[in-house]
Amino acid sequence: MKTTIWSRGVMMLGLAFLLAGCEDSNDDFDVTPAPGKGALTVQNLSGSDFDVYVEGSSIGHVNSNHHLSVDLDPGYVRVFLREQDGDHRGYGEDLDILEGRQTIIRIQRDNHDWTDYDITVEYD
Repeated sequence: MKTTIWSRGVMMLGLAFLLAGCEDSNDDFDVTPAPGKGALTVQNLSGSDFDVYVEGSSIGHVNSNHHLSVDLDPGYVRVFLREQDGDHRGYGEDLDILEGRQTIIRIQRDNHDWTDYDITVEYD
């Protein structure tokens, strides 16, 4: 089988990507809360826009493929996300805001049903 320098280069580049692995996506935010505060970050990878509420008050909206970060007092808060278009679906959850840490809500389309969302929460 005859291979060219071009095809060898492409194979080596592909192998380099496989061996490199994936970085933690939280590094994209670099959010450091103000002293005495914790950060809430909403990462929207869904293709839809969402309004974001904390304790019933709007703190803004997050467009598709963007994120929104705000500093909050540490403690237990109620967070509600409301889809701006489509069916105006909502998602609510009580979350811990930890001093000096970031609470991340990630919104993605469900892999098996594009009409549903997968919403995950993690702490960084």
